[in-house]
Amino acid sequence: MERDIALNSPAYVALRNAYVNREHTLQALKLKGKKIIWVFGATAPEEIIAAAGMIPVRAWGCAAPWTQSDKYLEASFGPVWRALFDAVLNGERRGIMDGLVFSSSAAMISKLGLYIGKIAGREPEKDLPPVYSLPYDCFHEEEVMFPRNCNETKRFAKKMEEWAGQPITEKNLAAAVKLYNGYRAALREVIKYRTAPDCRLTGCEALTVIGATLLMDKEIATMLLKDLAKELKTWPVVDAAPVFYSGSQQENHLVYGLIEELGGNVVGEDHDWGDRVADLDIKAEGDLYEAITYRYTHMMPNAEKSRVDVRVELVPRLIEGCGAKGWVIYMNYNDESFIWDYPSIKKALPEDFPIYVAAKQRVPFKDEEKLREELGSFIGGIRR
Repeated sequence: MERDIALNSPAYVALRNAYVNREHTLQALKLKGKKIIWVFGATAPEEIIAAAGMIPVRAWGCAAPWTQSDKYLEASFGPVWRALFDAVLNGERRGIMDGLVFSSSAAMISKLGLYIGKIAGREPEKDLPPVYSLPYDCFHEEEVMFPRNCNETKRFAKKMEEWAGQPITEKNLAAAVKLYNGYRAALREVIKYRTAPDCRLTGCEALTVIGATLLMDKEIATMLLKDLAKELKTWPVVDAAPVFYSGSQQENHLVYGLIEELGGNVVGEDHDWGDRVADLDIKAEGDLYEAITYRYTHMMPNAEKSRVDVRVELVPRLIEGCGAKGWVIYMNYNDESFIWDYPSIKKALPEDFPIYVAAKQRVPFKDEEKLREELGSFIGGIRR
């Protein structure tokens, strides 16, 4: 939930406006003559898009009904992916889409890129934007796949030059890397204020701030983040049970808001609209294409694109680092990759560490009364 102190903060309100009024935010960029490139997932180098003079923004889904998904997609696509698919195919946002880039941060995102690319080729009357899929291999050891991934980065840069109609100069690429490193540093400075027990930013507020910056010009976003960080020192501590969140990515306040309504607070997460955004800067030295590739193939691993043994080492460390006293795993139907690593991670946590798992969820909630009762009992146990 958003508190009065947040809603009275000029920096927070500016970020919130971008988050709530997403289409308007992008339309304002279009009026400045910018090309808007929608990026699906977290592992496509936005610095390269920016160096080409375009604006990368994180793709988000549209509300149901998802008529285009019902027409084209098989049942194995869960609600997050169906919402993203319809956001492209229903045409309502076509005026703020100049290109679509699909990363390899989730298997379903890669499939969406394949399907939408095929539809664009076979049904030109749909007037879809140009499509590019970036096939990074994030599973294997660096010495095996890193050279291949570097080549993919350079191919991606060539395609972005083509879309932009101008070359990516070394100077522009270095400037983009510096800009994004500064943005991530400013975002980390804000995120640190959500860490328990001295937490001064609710999960919903953090989700708003992070999500807003994914849709904005990074220079403006960075300035607002710096202003907000100065204010957060004086904000009151959040009185709620701190929990860590894993599961289906959250593009809005639906799940976090429910957790907060029941007395909890998400102080950290590992999905693509959360803390992962601020992870790992780019070393601005040597071959920049190699440095960029390293960042996007070595950032905080999610359940979709990581080995179980890596997650077993990572997640307990994240939970401890953010001060969480419980772990919430929330999965939409057909978006349940988190079950793969959960049993092994559970063994790595203290035996009595509180964990709540909600599977096969829908949008809106499936059996909301039962979900409220179970989640409320779980949070109440942590508070006691």
